[in-house]
Amino acid sequence: MKQFLRDLPVPLLTDEYIDAFAQVEELPDKKQQLHALNLLVLLLPSVHRDTLGALLDLLLEIISHSNTNKMSLNNVAMIMAPNLFLAPKIGNANIGKNKDALDLEIKMARGTSNIVQMITRYKHILWTTIRAGASKKNREKSKMKFLAKKDKTDVYKKPALKHEADFQEGVIRVQAPSLTKSSTAIQLDQSITAGDIISRFTVSPLKTDSKKSSSKDKKFIAADVDTYLYEVGVNIGERCLPDNTNMLALYKINPNAEWVLKHRQRLKAV
Repeated sequence: MKQFLRDLPVPLLTDEYIDAFAQVEELPDKKQQLHALNLLVLLLPSVHRDTLGALLDLLLEIISHSNTNKMSLNNVAMIMAPNLFLAPKIGNANIGKNKDALDLEIKMARGTSNIVQMITRYKHILWTTIRAGASKKNREKSKMKFLAKKDKTDVYKKPALKHEADFQEGVIRVQAPSLTKSSTAIQLDQSITAGDIISRFTVSPLKTDSKKSSSKDKKFIAADVDTYLYEVGVNIGERCLPDNTNMLALYKINPNAEWVLKHRQRLKAV
């Protein structure tokens, strides 16, 4: 595998973006680093992105057996980083293998190892926002379609912030324009998923007045098995989130997104 990566005619991270991946280490906090990695992964050609994703899945499988094979995340990253990030060609500047040159290589190795650790650990988040095989043209088309629709309807307009909770860190407002419960603020924690949020919209409130005529009661429309949570806006148009998406991690990457519940028929196994 290491030799395969070294022999590629074009680096897996591409000549255009490999330096940008390495420079993510210089960003001041984890949130900015994850946001930058997410954008860089989106910019990779689909073949490179899919191959990188498959490689990371393999590494995660190896790491899952670290109790027996001793291949922890740190060890795997140290082994793979030099094969994804080639050492700088400092020899071209007529610099010998002196202490400064070696220090430079060690610093780069440490930084790129951290990047490999990050894209491996957060692979499920970085790839959540990517549909396999989607081209840049299709993503732009989706974005333009959404923007055109937004100009004609109030469906996606953000409701006015009426509660102090809406201003708190880690609180999102989920919109469900097609449901009876059309909007609610949700405090995120480390474990809440997209499926958990959808479940908040599935229960019909208890009727407090049993004497009311059923003909006068409004039909309660709740979320069902075909309801999905969508991430909307901020250069992505809209994208459907898998039910197991960790919402707090995604929120930290894209805190300015809108969150909308929509119906879409689920694919059935054949």
